[in-house]
Amino acid sequence: MDAAPRKAHLHAEFYRHNTLWTGAEVLRNLGNTAGGGLYARLAAILFAYLAFEGVLNHLGEGLFPQEWKNEKTLFSRAPLKGTLGKLSFVATRCGLTLHRGSRPYSTLKALDTQRSALVHLHDAWDQYQFLYGESQERVRMLNACAGWFFALTQRLLLQDTILGISRLTDSQSTGKQENLVLSSLLSDPALQSRTEVKTDLKAAIDVAVAAAAPVRIHRHKYVAHLDHAIAVGTADEPLPGLTRARLTEVIGNLESAYNVHSQRIRDTHTFFDLGALSSGKALVAILEKSDRWKRYQELHPQSPSKNA
Repeated sequence: MDAAPRKAHLHAEFYRHNTLWTGAEVLRNLGNTAGGGLYARLAAILFAYLAFEGVLNHLGEGLFPQEWKNEKTLFSRAPLKGTLGKLSFVATRCGLTLHRGSRPYSTLKALDTQRSALVHLHDAWDQYQFLYGESQERVRMLNACAGWFFALTQRLLLQDTILGISRLTDSQSTGKQENLVLSSLLSDPALQSRTEVKTDLKAAIDVAVAAAAPVRIHRHKYVAHLDHAIAVGTADEPLPGLTRARLTEVIGNLESAYNVHSQRIRDTHTFFDLGALSSGKALVAILEKSDRWKRYQELHPQSPSKNA
């Protein structure tokens, strides 16, 4: 006699962070093949980050369901802002200690801080170039619409660029104070067994630091301090010239040095473009349509171009 048919009920839980992590590994391996490349590695980084946040959300929802109901509010401001804020919250509530001052946390934080500094520097210089370096007609429009304001903005963006370059190419220590600079990358423990990479990285950093020497002179004698001889015009040597081409080259050297470490130690290429929607381009687009600029063009159709 045939046995009566039976039904089986299977219950399973789907963990999105596991799937994301598997995806990150697949994309990383694809990026290391001849047919893979840059975009596969970029996607791998994104998937890995999403997997990390997914693990934190999984733990938070399971361990602290009441708090996680207000997740967006709770983690929208300091000191718990963002993904690292979630990590701090979970660790604290579980009685775990995050050793922020030691590796690997401190290494990752230092790399992230250096990248942020380079992104800020890259963006400040991009804004400067767009507003003042690409078009005399654009400079004419800025002068016509708000000349004093845009002259001030020009000076501040240039000073910000000089300070950003100088901070990244300073020495690793000033007295007893340790500085987070580009050469701090050489302290990464991952380089201990990678002599060739460390040699190439040091060479790239040396190039960047040497190219930035004139910029640091401006920081020392005019931006951060006001050298008396420079101020009154009695200095034996004037400040070295800083052209837009020179500053663009220096920033490129800094980014190239960072990417020696990024590509060969972290297996990823780092981009520094910010592409903010509320950038100078957005402001210029508004000014180009403004009544003030149209009236100025009508009154001064042959007005000569001049810098802001």
